[in-house]
Amino acid sequence: MTVNFGFGKVIILVAAAFWAAVLVWAVSTIIFDASTVYWDEPGVYDVPSKEGKKYVDPVTGEIDQTVQINIDNERCSEFYFGGISVGKPGITDAIQITSGTTTTYLFIENLTFDGLRTTTFNLDNSYINTLNATSSVEVAGHSVTPTMTTVSDISVGSLRDTISYRKTSGNTDRIIIDIGSTSDSTCKSVTFKDVETAVGGVNLDYVKVGTLTLKNIEVGDDGDVNSPDFHIATSTKIMTMNDEIADVGIENK
Repeated sequence: MTVNFGFGKVIILVAAAFWAAVLVWAVSTIIFDASTVYWDEPGVYDVPSKEGKKYVDPVTGEIDQTVQINIDNERCSEFYFGGISVGKPGITDAIQITSGTTTTYLFIENLTFDGLRTTTFNLDNSYINTLNATSSVEVAGHSVTPTMTTVSDISVGSLRDTISYRKTSGNTDRIIIDIGSTSDSTCKSVTFKDVETAVGGVNLDYVKVGTLTLKNIEVGDDGDVNSPDFHIATSTKIMTMNDEIADVGIENK
């Protein structure tokens, strides 16, 4: 027996099947793509994009609530984190600026920590033109031994076609700014305002800063001023330092 659907009906059936396949693809890759995130959700972002991927912990292989910004040979106007609680059990660094090599730096005109509460603070392998640490910085012991020498000031010019990343709500496991390994990058302003870390400290490496401002800060994990929790290492070069840091028995829990 021969069944004749007709040429026109065959075309309609094929077209319907095609558009059904397109619809399934769109739903699966756009609407329900569980790995895609958008700023300011936790995830990994490559400057200048604000679309990223969920962060997968390299040790556990699990997805967590880390915010990581990769800036490699790029210019950015601002990184701003405000009113956020950071940290989770088992981590060492809750806030980290790191580089893929020992020769790649993030140039910052103004780096500011205002209202920070954390367990430890470390600044290594960096260049600071001016460090202002006011008397409102209270730490459970500090070891400040930078190399005092001439350091260039940093001034960021035109911000045309640059991008800003601001996060002012929500909690995260970590905040990581990764400078990469291709070439130096530039950001006019990096600010941490009223950020608290109960687990994990602050670890800054490979930054070149015009002015580093520290104010309204509490650092400490054990309350012992004889075991410093605030460190500026000899590997950091500073030209002008205004140090009014006070040693206070603080334990951030």
